[in-house]
Amino acid sequence: MAVEWRTGTRYLVGVGLVLVLVCLLYISRPILPELVLASLVAFLVRPVIDFFRRRLRFPTAGAVALTYVLVGIALLVVPLVFLPHIITAVNFLASIDLRSVIDNVMRWLIETLTVWQASGLHILGFVIPMRDAVGPVLEALQNPGAALPTSFSSITTILSSLLSFVSRGAAGVVGTVAGSFLSLAFTLLASVYLSVDGPKMMRSVRDIVPEPYRPEVLELVDRLRRVWDAFVRGQLLLMLIIGTVVGVGAAILGLPNALSLGVLAGFLELVPSLGPFLATVPAVLIALLQGSNHFAIANGWFALIVLVFYVGVQSLENTFIVPRVLGDAVKVHPLVILAGVLVGAATAGVLGVFLAAPTIASLREVLGYLYRKVLNIEPFPPDEPPAQGLPPRPPGTWRERLPRWLRRRQDQAPQPAAEAVPAPPPVASTPRRGARSKPTSSRRRKR
Repeated sequence: MAVEWRTGTRYLVGVGLVLVLVCLLYISRPILPELVLASLVAFLVRPVIDFFRRRLRFPTAGAVALTYVLVGIALLVVPLVFLPHIITAVNFLASIDLRSVIDNVMRWLIETLTVWQASGLHILGFVIPMRDAVGPVLEALQNPGAALPTSFSSITTILSSLLSFVSRGAAGVVGTVAGSFLSLAFTLLASVYLSVDGPKMMRSVRDIVPEPYRPEVLELVDRLRRVWDAFVRGQLLLMLIIGTVVGVGAAILGLPNALSLGVLAGFLELVPSLGPFLATVPAVLIALLQGSNHFAIANGWFALIVLVFYVGVQSLENTFIVPRVLGDAVKVHPLVILAGVLVGAATAGVLGVFLAAPTIASLREVLGYLYRKVLNIEPFPPDEPPAQGLPPRPPGTWRERLPRWLRRRQDQAPQPAAEAVPAPPPVASTPRRGARSKPTSSRRRKR
C-alpha cells in the first residue's frame, strides 16, 4: 500500500519541480528561439498535413514527409524569385550619392521657399502671405557654410563609423552564415518531430493534469490555440493583401521598383505598429530621388503623393482590413502592443517583435483565467450579448446576407396607397322593343 505524503511534503516537492523546470528553461535558453520557430512552423503546416491525411488518405509519415518536401522547395524557390529584386535594391542603395541627395533636397527647398516668399502660398484660391515666416529659413538655407557646418560634420562622422563597423564585421560573415544554416536545419528537424509526435505530446500533457481540473485546462488550451490560429493565418492573409495593394498602387503611381516595395511592405506587416512606417521610408526616399516613371511632376510633390498613398493604405488597413482579417484574435489596445513590440525587440530580437501581439493576447487569457479563479467566479464567461436596440448579426456569408438584407429593405419600404376608384352608377336596363318577357314559374304552373 502506497504511503500518502503529508501536505508540507507535497508542497515542498511541488516547489522543487517548479524550480527544476525554471532551471531547465534557463539552461536551454540558447535554443529557445529555434524551438519557438519550430513550433510555429509545425503549427503553420498542420492544415496541409491534415488535408493530406483526411482528404487524400495519406499515412501520417507520408503526409508529414510530403509537406516538408514542399516547404523545402518553397524555401529554395522563394529566395531565387526575389533575389534579383534584392540585388537591384542593394545596387540602388550603393549607387546613392549622399552629397548629391542633400544638394538636390536643399535646391528644392530653396526654390519652393523662394516662390512662397514672392507670391505666398495658394490654397483653394486663397493666398497666405509667407514672407515673414519663410525669410529666416531661406536665409539659413542660402548660407549653409555658416548655418549647417555641424550637421555635415555629424553626417560624415556617422558614415565613417558605419564603414568601419562594416569592415570589422566582414570577417565574421562566413561563421554567421554557417551558424544560420545549422540553426535552420535544427528548426526544420524539430518541427518535423513536433508534426509527427505533437498529438502524443498533447495527450501526455493532458494526462498529467488531475482529472477535476482537466476540463478547465483543456478549455484554456483551446482558447490559446484559437488565438494563435487566428493570428497566424490572419497575419499571412494581411501580408498578402497589403503587399498586393502597395505593389499595384506603386506601379500605378509610376514608383520605381514597385514590386520590391510591395514585397517589402508585405513582409514588414510582421512587425506590429512599426512595420507600415518602416515600409513608408524607402518608398518616399525613392520617390524623392528618382521621381515618377509615368507622370511629369516634381520629385518633392511626388514624394508627398507617395506619402499620402502609404498613409491611406495604413488607414484602410486599420479601419477595414485588420478588423475583418484578424477579427477578435488580439483584443489588446495598440499602445500595449507597441510597448510589447519594444520589449520583445529588446529581449528576443526579431522573433520577439513578431510574437509580441499573440504573446500579449495569450497572457491576457491566462491572467484573466487566474484572476477569475482567485475571485471564485466563472473562469470562462460567455460572450457578451449584443447591445440594446441592435439586432443580432445573421449567420452566413455576405452572399447569403445580401439577399436577406434586400428583402428586409423591400418589406420596410412604405407601400404607395392605392387611389380609390368610384364605382360606376347602376345602369337601368330597358327591355328591347318587341322582346317578350319570360314567363314566371307561376304562369308555367298555370299553363
